Amino acid sequence: MTKLPIAVVGAGLIGKTHIDRALKDSSVDLIAIADPTPAAAALARSIGVPYFRDYRTLLGEAKPKGVVVATPNAAHAQITVECLERGAAVLVE
Repeated sequence: MTKLPIAVVGAGLIGKTHIDRALKDSSVDLIAIADPTPAAAALARSIGVPYFRDYRTLLGEAKPKGVVVATPNAAHAQITVECLERGAAVLVE
């Protein structure tokens, strides 16, 4: 079975829930996390997942097939549109 390569943008409370679920799902490959905070960088290091401060860099380098957007509401639209333009399916939390 081929795993679905996904990324999570936003590693706060809700983002961490999606990260945890992705790590436990055998059909998903968590390929990257984007969030500008030091806590997110530490989380990514602790689970061995590539970390990006900026979601645009993540999209360009990691090229996920799906993205969970778990950022503050005001950022949802812009991030979602950019993910869709790059061909990634999006779950907006």
